[in-house]
Amino acid sequence: MQEIKARRRELRATRAAVRDVCAAATLDESRLRTLLLRQSELRAEQMVAQHAVRAKVKQTLTAEQQARWEELRRQRRGHRGGQEAPVHTSQPERGATSM
Repeated sequence: MQEIKARRRELRATRAAVRDVCAAATLDESRLRTLLLRQSELRAEQMVAQHAVRAKVKQTLTAEQQARWEELRRQRRGHRGGQEAPVHTSQPERGATSM
C-alpha cells in the first residue's frame, strides 16, 4: 500500500513538473521527455499493481461471485463507450413487474 501511495505522489509531482516545463518561456525538450517517460513508467507500474490486486481478490471469490464480477465488468465496459455484452441473469430487472 505504501508503494502505491508513493507512486501516486511521484505521479502528481511529475504532472506538476510537466506543467511547469510547458509554462516556461522556453521549452526544455529534454526535461519534458524525461518527465513524460517517467510518467509512462509510473502509469504502467500502477496498472500492473492494480491488476495484481484484482487477481488476488478474484481468487478469493466463489464461482457465483466471479460470475457477478464479470457481469458487472461487461456492464461497465458498455458505459465507457465499448460494446456491452448481453447480460443474462435469472433475476428480474429493477422496477420490472411480473404479469
